Amino acid sequence: MDFAQKLIFIRSKKGWNQTEAGEALGITQTAISTIEKGTRNPSKKVAVKIKVLFEEVYKDDDLFPGDLEMAAKIAKLEGRIVELKKKVQDYKKQNQQLIEKLSSPAVVDNRQNKQ
Repeated sequence: MDFAQKLIFIRSKKGWNQTEAGEALGITQTAISTIEKGTRNPSKKVAVKIKVLFEEVYKDDDLFPGDLEMAAKIAKLEGRIVELKKKVQDYKKQNQQLIEKLSSPAVVDNRQNKQ
């Protein structure tokens, strides 16, 4: 089991979201996301913390078939939700900028002159 799978497993068993896992490990939610996606490896310090947490969770809990697979799916969906929320925020900002631009006195005056 690699660190991505261990981290997903830990989060699943502890009921943590990525932000809470980041707080426990002393890293950001973005760092958690990239580790879980496998696009980034944890630092040695974080890897040790993940290993300790995994061993703690693993020894206190029975594993059921499919736990890791389900945790991986949940983590992937959570990461997608974060991405979509950011896109929505970006679209709202762009929309607000467009409204402000179209409502500017110069644009309004130009429209009135064309009529």
